[in-house]
Amino acid sequence: VRTTLTNQGTLTSSGGSVIDTRNAVSAIITNTGTISSTVTSNENILIGSNTVFTNEADGTLTSATDGLSLASGNEFKNYGSLNVADNGTAIDITGNNNTIRLYDGSSIFGTISAGSSTTGNLLSVDTTDGQTVSETITGAIALTKLGTGTFDITGTKSYTAPQP
Repeated sequence: VRTTLTNQGTLTSSGGSVIDTRNAVSAIITNTGTISSTVTSNENILIGSNTVFTNEADGTLTSATDGLSLASGNEFKNYGSLNVADNGTAIDITGNNNTIRLYDGSSIFGTISAGSSTTGNLLSVDTTDGQTVSETITGAIALTKLGTGTFDITGTKSYTAPQP
């Protein structure tokens, strides 16, 4: 069953994950509003497999500890902001073949981490204005840059996947 969710308002949780698609065959999620969690023991958004999640320019994702968890075969497109308190994990990649796309105007505050035994994960930056990632990037994740703008990584870099 394909699940479709469009958020134009505010989704908030103080008792668990705000969105969990781990039991869906596939999903399409679009956020132009706010998705937030004040829980300090759960990921804000748990994505199973075969999901396209677009955080539009007006979209905001915030979490008290961990933000987005990706299983396998997902695509996260970020035009908006993803903010995690206390240097938490903004994006935790637990599976294979995920793509994270950052576009002009997007921001991520928190670690981007891929498990060391995962494969086929990609962080892609598409920019004409320039993009800076000032957070830690760790694990098995390849990097690619598209567009004419500059891409600067000023945080800790310990990723292990080869460049595509």
